Amino acid sequence: MHDPDRLLRHGAMLTAAAVIAHPLNLGFHLAAGRLIPTGEYGTLVALLGALALLGAPLTAVRMVVTHAVATDPATGGLETARRWARLTALLGLGSAVAAVLLADRISLRFGLGSPLTVWALAVALVPIALNPVVRGRIQGLQLFGWLAVLGIVAAATRLGFGCLLMLVRPTAASALLATAAAALATLALGIAVSDASRPGDPPGATGPPPVALALVPTTLAVFGLTGLQHLDLVILKLLAEPDPAGQYAQASLLGRSLPYLTLPLANALFPKSAALGLTADRGRRLFLRAVLLSLGAAAGAVAAFSLAPREVLALIFGSARATPELAALALRIVPAFLPLAVTGPAVYAALAGRRRRVATILVAGTIALALGALVAGGDPRGTTAVVAVVQSAVALAVVIAALARSGRPPVGSGPA
Repeated sequence: MHDPDRLLRHGAMLTAAAVIAHPLNLGFHLAAGRLIPTGEYGTLVALLGALALLGAPLTAVRMVVTHAVATDPATGGLETARRWARLTALLGLGSAVAAVLLADRISLRFGLGSPLTVWALAVALVPIALNPVVRGRIQGLQLFGWLAVLGIVAAATRLGFGCLLMLVRPTAASALLATAAAALATLALGIAVSDASRPGDPPGATGPPPVALALVPTTLAVFGLTGLQHLDLVILKLLAEPDPAGQYAQASLLGRSLPYLTLPLANALFPKSAALGLTADRGRRLFLRAVLLSLGAAAGAVAAFSLAPREVLALIFGSARATPELAALALRIVPAFLPLAVTGPAVYAALAGRRRRVATILVAGTIALALGALVAGGDPRGTTAVVAVVQSAVALAVVIAALARSGRPPVGSGPA
C-alpha cells in the first residue's frame, strides 16, 4: 500500500501495541470492578478523571516537547526536554505535598471516608509529571517502537500491581498505588531510551527557539479534550448517590475508552503534521486519511459492542453487575463518545499545524458539557444526552477549523 509519510506503518505499530495494552487496561478496570465495591469503583474512576483533568497542562508539555524535537533534528531537543523536566518535576513535587496536606479536606469533599486514597494519589504525582517530557522527546524523535513498548509496560505494570494490591486491600487507594507503580516503571525505561538516543549535540546547545508561548493554547486544547472525556463523570459523582454514579462509570467505560483506540494514530500523526503543516495538499490529505481511519475504527468498535452489550459488560464487571438496566444505559452512552475518537486525532493535527483556534472550540465544548451535566442534575440518562450532543458538535467544529485555509505555515518554517 502506498504510504509515503509512513502514517499507516507507524500508526499500525502503535495500534498493535494498543491491541496489547488496551485489554490490559480494561483488565485493570475488570479487576477493580470485581474486587472493589461499586462505590469505591466510582470513586476510583472519578479520581482518575480528575487526575486527567489536572494533568492536561502536562500533556500539553509533551506536545510542545514533541514539536520542538520534531522540528530540531540537529540537537534532538535535548536541552528543551531538560528544561521542561526540571519544571514538571517541581510541579509534581509541589502537587504531591499539597495533596498530602489537604488530604482530609479532599477526602471529605469526595466522600472517600479516609485520606489514604489521596495519599496514594500523591505518590503517583511526581512520576506522572515527568513522564510527558520523556515521552514527548521519544515521540518527537519518531521512535515509535519504543513509544509502543512504553504503553505496554505501563498497562502491564498497572494490571499486575493492581491485582496484587486489590486482592490484599480492595480499595480505590490500592488501584491508585498500582497507577503510581506503572508511572515509575515507564519513567525509568523512558529515561534510558531517551538518553541512549541522544544525537550528540555540541556543548552549550540550547535547542530550538523558545516554545513556552505555544504552551498556553496547547494546554487549553488538551484540557478541553480531557474535559470532554471525563468531566461528565466527575460532575455526576458530585451530584448523584455513590451507586448510580458507579453504574454510570461502568456503563460509560467502553465509550470513554474509544479515544484510546485512535490515540496511536494521533501520536503518529502529530510529528508528521508538525513537519508538513495543514496548508499544503500533502498535509491535508494526511489529515483526511487520519480522520477517516479514526471514524472507521471507532464505528467498528461501537457496532461490535452493540451486538452483545450485556455479555461484554459481564466479561468486564461480572454477570451479577451486568444487569439489563446497565446494558441499556451502556447502549446509549457508548455511541455518544464516538465523535470524541475523531476529535482527538483532528486536534493533534490541528495543533501541529498551528490551528490554535481549536483550543477555543474545545474549551467552549467543555464548558457546554459541564453546564449540561449540571442541568441534568446527576441523572444518567440526561447526562448521556448532553454528552452525545456536545461531542458531535465539537468533533465537527474541530475538523472544519483544521481544514480552514487561513492557517499558518508549518512550524519548521519559522519561529513560534
